[in-house]
Amino acid sequence: MTLIDKPEKIPNEFVDTPIQKLIEYHNCGLEHKNYDKPQLVIGTCMDYRIHLRIPDRFAFIIRNGGASLVHNDFQLAFALTVGGCQAIAVIGHTDCGMVNLASKQDLFIDGMINKLNFSQSDANNLFRTKSPENEIYSEIEFTKKQAQQLKEKYPNIPVIAMIYEVKDNLLYHIQ
Repeated sequence: MTLIDKPEKIPNEFVDTPIQKLIEYHNCGLEHKNYDKPQLVIGTCMDYRIHLRIPDRFAFIIRNGGASLVHNDFQLAFALTVGGCQAIAVIGHTDCGMVNLASKQDLFIDGMINKLNFSQSDANNLFRTKSPENEIYSEIEFTKKQAQQLKEKYPNIPVIAMIYEVKDNLLYHIQ
């Protein structure tokens, strides 16, 4: 992971794209300008600790556990076509709750039973059937893999893989 904290550190493939602006706004403190329509699609995690410093109306943001975009094909295509977005940023983050879900199984099931009134059987079934499709195993590897898949799917669209470091609230480029 590489911190891009100066505009001159932005990789050439992202210069003059909305990805450059994302990095400059979030990491470099670029003054926000007004946007009439979104420039960028951001896929990131639902985690409450992620707060992107970007202007209003600059980006469509799709939030899912683990920054997973697996079930968002239509939303991505919509943002790129109808929405007019010109680039995609996949932003995972450190200390993600979707890593090592098995270690959270008892807490999850207990919460489903005691907080949400699920039966033991239904709670177990939900965890057993849904945790495999939501497990990301590694924040960096999962984010990198998603970005690569999107590059292959949309070869004319710039795509970047980044990690939001929750300790310093900065974006790091995954190469």
